[in-house]
This record gives sequence, C-alpha cells and structure tokens, in this order.
Amino acid sequence: MGSNDRVGGAHYFSDSNVLVPALGIPRAIIGPGELGMSGQNDEWVSIGATATAVKIYTQIARKVLTG
Repeated sequence: MGSNDRVGGAHYFSDSNVLVPALGIPRAIIGPGELGMSGQNDEWVSIGATATAVKIYTQIARKVLTG
C-alpha cells in the first residue's frame, strides 16, 4: 500500500449492510476496481489493481494467521 491510499465510502449496496447489524461484527469492504463499477454489465478490473489487491489480502491473511 502506498502513500496515496485513502479510506472512503461508496454509493452501492453490500450484503454487509444486513450482516453487520445482525451479527455485530466489524466490516471492511475491500477489493480491486473502480468505485461504482461493481455489478455493472461492463465491469472490469485492471491487472495492476488485481495485483495490489493480492498484496492487501496477503497482508491481512498473514496478520490473522500469525496474530
């Protein structure tokens, strides 16, 4: 993750909107792609964004698995 990373919101629905209140667990929706592109008929993700997502998922898995 680089210095240009930012946290923000999006204007679309996620199943977590229902699951979080029901289960009382924290959430983070992360993944490659452009905001608002998810679920579109012409949805696409760049190879670079996919590679970055792999790095993020790897960091999360290592943190969770090693404590």
